[in-house]
Amino acid sequence: MPLTGRCTTVWFPPFRSSEFKIEQLDECHAAYLKHLKKYFDIHKAEYMQGGCELEFVGKDYVDNDAVARFLGLNTRPCLKSKL
Repeated sequence: MPLTGRCTTVWFPPFRSSEFKIEQLDECHAAYLKHLKKYFDIHKAEYMQGGCELEFVGKDYVDNDAVARFLGLNTRPCLKSKL
């Protein structure tokens, strides 16, 4: 996310996760990401994001741009259990 005070929210048709069984969790997740990308691509030009691509990142993603490094946001959190 860019560091700005302006944020736009776009509503689109809901994703029907209830059509999947618990055994289909991976399929459901893949379908949900496809659903998000579809509606992002449909509406991105309306919100001045026409040249952008939606990129999904996981918990192993490390942001290495200059701002993230300056703010210390490029390090992964380390969780330690007291148990």
